[in-house]
Amino acid sequence: MSLEDFVIQQLKTRGIPLVTPSRYKKDVLSLVLYGYRRAGWSAAGALKFLNKHFPNRIPNAAVYTGMLRDTNKHWCSNCDKVLSYKHFSSNTSRINGLQSYCKQCMALKEAPFAAAKTAKYRAAKLQAIPKWANLKKIAQIYSTCPAGYHVDHIVPLQGVLVCGLHVEYNLQHLTAEANQKKSNSVADIV
Repeated sequence: MSLEDFVIQQLKTRGIPLVTPSRYKKDVLSLVLYGYRRAGWSAAGALKFLNKHFPNRIPNAAVYTGMLRDTNKHWCSNCDKVLSYKHFSSNTSRINGLQSYCKQCMALKEAPFAAAKTAKYRAAKLQAIPKWANLKKIAQIYSTCPAGYHVDHIVPLQGVLVCGLHVEYNLQHLTAEANQKKSNSVADIV
């Protein structure tokens, strides 16, 4: 469920109207989601309303954060879903101790860089990354690799006669079949 749907549900559960019953008809949903300035409330009016309906709210935080905390849920700012804590990785630098993106969104965000990260780790383990290697260009080669292709080292990192380096000039895109045929040889199969 989206954050807005969650807040509407919580307001209805608590018996709080979505619009104030006064003659001014102030929008409560906007106040809870965005704060009094963006919702068009005065500071004094908003404070009076919030103290009445949300006495245990977190000072200097959006009201919906208290609602989420009370229900053991968290909001993913990427996919706009309210999910339970188990769908988020921990992040000790944040106040609530959770990432702002759910695990699924984080996986999608980091997917293009996963292959480059693995290759960098393997090359570092083999001590094949010189100090002058352009790691941004290497990551770009991995992120632009077409589907069904592998990123191949032209001169393999663990060749029989010679060992190559993990640098942008030693990388190429090869079909999966051609890369498996080439294996650890230097032969250039295109």
